Amino acid sequence: MSERFYPTKRDISYYEHFHRYLLAKIYVEGKKVLDIACGEGYGSHFLSQKAKNVTAVDVDSATIEAAKQKYINNNLTYLLGDINELDFEDKVFDVIVCYETIEHVQDPYKAFNNLKRVLKDDGILIISTPNKAVYSDEKKFSNPFHIKEFYYKEYLDLLRTRFESVHIYGQRVLRGSYIWDLEVQQKSVDMLNEGSFLPMYFIAVCSGFNGVHRPAPSYFTDDYVDYEIDRAQKIIEEKDKEIDNAKEVITSSSEEISLARLGLKKKETEIEEARTNIDILASEIDKARKVNQEKSNEVESAREAIEKLSLEIDKARRGLEEKDREIENARIAIENLLLENENARRTHLKKDKEIENAKTTIDNLVLEIDEARTIINTLTKGKN
Repeated sequence: MSERFYPTKRDISYYEHFHRYLLAKIYVEGKKVLDIACGEGYGSHFLSQKAKNVTAVDVDSATIEAAKQKYINNNLTYLLGDINELDFEDKVFDVIVCYETIEHVQDPYKAFNNLKRVLKDDGILIISTPNKAVYSDEKKFSNPFHIKEFYYKEYLDLLRTRFESVHIYGQRVLRGSYIWDLEVQQKSVDMLNEGSFLPMYFIAVCSGFNGVHRPAPSYFTDDYVDYEIDRAQKIIEEKDKEIDNAKEVITSSSEEISLARLGLKKKETEIEEARTNIDILASEIDKARKVNQEKSNEVESAREAIEKLSLEIDKARRGLEEKDREIENARIAIENLLLENENARRTHLKKDKEIENAKTTIDNLVLEIDEARTIINTLTKGKN
């Protein structure tokens, strides 16, 4: 996440940013310009109306793509790039514009050197940054997006070590935007630091040669502020009318309010009675919950007993099925035994008949033998 200005938002930043580009436009006619941290491209497009060509660079790819669609000119090119990693040859730009960027850079000194590298010897760097004494110290404010902020002397000394010519202008919005030369003030910078009219930002115009045009102090404004004041005044008048109407309504409604208060008192009594009834019901509900809990416990116990009985019944059913199988096996065994017994009985009867027949045969044989013996005995006696 980062700070970003949008020109459609008419707040204090509108005057600060647009005034800076008005200042830069003085130096860019027919020049090759680099606009660092161009944002959505409104400033780059503004400069391209006078410059030979403008190269607009920003570190955010989505912003660059949006700028390509919104702010278009034949001599305006948008590139994705970082101030510390500028992919340009040395000494190629006539003018470099770098507004409210250096304070966001991790290594601002490297960034200054990089800007100096791609700027022609007779080129001009226009670079702005917040005045730490006012922007942060005076307001007791710490911008979470700023890494390094500068005091006036620190900023001046840093630029003078890199550029032969350095002029720093102050800027502060006073229902518009004022840019003035800090070096030709009636008061010194030290005296200004004790007053209330201190610059919120420093804008430095730097070059490798002396004689750079020094613009007069300028004040930028438009009728938007007056329009806003008029609009606010109309809103205030409308609100005053609404307040007057509301007062009339309040006055005419006093009796209704009194009646409403009586009704409210009655309702409060009813509410109190209802609360008492609710407490009674709550007590009964609590008792019912306890009874229900006891019943639930009993139901749970009964459920457990039923489950236990179900297990026993299931076990008994399995036992009965086993017994049924044993009985069926026994029945089959008995039928087999009965069949075997019937077969044995039939065999026995057959054997009995065979024995009876054998006995008859034996009896017949015995008779025959007896007859034979009789014949023998008779014959024997005849011989004697």
